[in-house]
Amino acid sequence: VDGRFQYPVVIKPDRSVGRSGHGRAQLKVEYAFTGEQLDARVRHALHFGPVILQEYVKGDGVGVEILAREGDILYAFQHQRLHEVPLTGGGSSLRKSVAVEPALLDATRRLIAALKWHGVAMVEFKCDRESGDHWLMEINGRFWGSLPLAVAAGADFPAMLFDLLVGDKTDFPQGYREGIHCRRLTSDIHWYELALRRAAPPELDVVPSRWQLVKDLLLVFSPGHRFDVQSLRDIKPGVVEVWQLIASYGERLKGIMADRWFYHCQARAWRSGKVYSKLSIANSVLFLCYGNINRSALAEVYSRQSCLDAHFELHSAGLHPESGRPADPAMVKVAQAAGIPLQDFSSTVLTGDLVAGASLILAMDKSHYDRVVELYPDAASRTFLLGGADGSSGRAMAIADPYGRSEQDYQRCFNRVCQCIEGLGGLLESSVKIDRESV
Repeated sequence: VDGRFQYPVVIKPDRSVGRSGHGRAQLKVEYAFTGEQLDARVRHALHFGPVILQEYVKGDGVGVEILAREGDILYAFQHQRLHEVPLTGGGSSLRKSVAVEPALLDATRRLIAALKWHGVAMVEFKCDRESGDHWLMEINGRFWGSLPLAVAAGADFPAMLFDLLVGDKTDFPQGYREGIHCRRLTSDIHWYELALRRAAPPELDVVPSRWQLVKDLLLVFSPGHRFDVQSLRDIKPGVVEVWQLIASYGERLKGIMADRWFYHCQARAWRSGKVYSKLSIANSVLFLCYGNINRSALAEVYSRQSCLDAHFELHSAGLHPESGRPADPAMVKVAQAAGIPLQDFSSTVLTGDLVAGASLILAMDKSHYDRVVELYPDAASRTFLLGGADGSSGRAMAIADPYGRSEQDYQRCFNRVCQCIEGLGGLLESSVKIDRESV
């Protein structure tokens, strides 16, 4: 690979949802910056299906939009992407109209001619302004997401396509207004969130500066600025989108406040000794996650290895409807390296009998707590987040599901679960010591 690619290398699953012997997994694009990272991340990704390796191309995202008749370009327009979601590359939330570059038009012309394309298309490139090189990224043989910019700049592709297909018109006035900016409000607010959170690998250097954020925001006051949806000529769609945006943020805020209160109550239960008091008299402890092939499986097996089963019965279960599944091979590998045997584990589906028989239920994240309480309301008073056992508070109490993610995510999950089990063991040791001293 080193001889064919330059780092970073993009590791792209061939589909967004992959499958393994354990079910479906939401997959994401990853980046490798060294040969070791590339080897480890590709091997891991192959558990969930084929992957595509691409050289990472840094530069301006550029789209050349055309109207063609049997491979002959009748009209061409070009835009430059200013904001892309996600930051590492994707759909544009802010873009501007620019002059068609002859080199890009020539490349587009040859592609369209070879395809004998009839109708509209957008050919996307990445352009390195320093070297002058450009790379073909993809061809969209349909209307594109940034179409409102073209229309705002005077390139009315829908009208021209109608004239071509219905009226067989082939002569279209050339030219459009350059320097017009167009913004998709909802997507661009998301872009600003990602930029402020610096949600991209730092090695890629794609996070804009604070000054760039302000400068791009001030474009709203430019006479050449437009919105994809908001328009004085047709107010209602823009008003509806803004209202939906406000409503969605209201729901998010409501959810954030509810989550904060939940995590506050959970942390207080651990700090106040409430969980300890239940643990000290528990006959049975149930570890719970979604699939019972990673987090709760590891919690049960490591608890047994740590001799916690001398204090109470240990069980684990999952909300996934299928039982008898082996532990996730990726977690088995990580656990084996630490001397913890997961290879013979078999998953169990959560049942009412398991819940009724558990003195204490230790879930991995809030979604598991919510589901248990929804199904078995009487379990609320004895269900807590395992993540509080290591002294964590807030959202840090949740132990993230590594399924379908990177090898580093599996290692982090493994470390966290083991730390929490050791925290439980510490609480039990304290109780034994107190009992002996009282005697």
